[in-house]
Amino acid sequence: MTNVQAIITTPDLARLQSFYERLLGAVEVRRYPHDGPTFFVGLKLGDSELGLVAEAAADLSATQRILLSVDVDDVNSLLDRVEAAGGHVLGPSTDMPWGQRVAHVHDPDGNMVNLTQACDDLTRTGRLHNVTTASIVALQNKARICRIRFTALWSRAVALIEGRAVAGDRPEPRPERSGRRPGPRSTSRSIPTALRSDHGEYARPPPRAGHAQPERRAPAARSSP
Repeated sequence: MTNVQAIITTPDLARLQSFYERLLGAVEVRRYPHDGPTFFVGLKLGDSELGLVAEAAADLSATQRILLSVDVDDVNSLLDRVEAAGGHVLGPSTDMPWGQRVAHVHDPDGNMVNLTQACDDLTRTGRLHNVTTASIVALQNKARICRIRFTALWSRAVALIEGRAVAGDRPEPRPERSGRRPGPRSTSRSIPTALRSDHGEYARPPPRAGHAQPERRAPAARSSP
């Protein structure tokens, strides 16, 4: 099992120990050495431990790269006690979208300390905010698309009313079929021209080779009674 313990070096061990005891209710569980000037103090905060090391040459003006994050029951109630314990409040608490209320403070040495509070209602609010934001964005996109389509339809309608149909509004011509439907039959077309005489009568076709054409007799004249 792996455990991580934060240890802070300080030129004033007693002052820093008093701050964490008064503000967060820390309890001293270890001290070394037992006699003489103290070098190390172990503090118990809930299920965690914080170590303080006395270091007279510690540079409090150096840039910090690590901060302490302490989970508490009520962030706002502790903010009023930070100044009295020797620390400094950097600003009011902030409700984060991931479900935490966070406040940033400095201890007497200027170390950054985050006071955090878990809030289920904040988690639900954050989720609801994300869902609501996504829904609003989707509705805005739909409204924009509808507005574009309506504008296009309105422009076409105005152009048709004014008689200035824009290109693309006219119906496309229907494609021609592969076969054309024949028209009504004509006698003059169905009968070859060579078989017709100049008077419109049908002439007898020429005889074939080797065949004699029968003689055409004129009809006998009828006698009058």
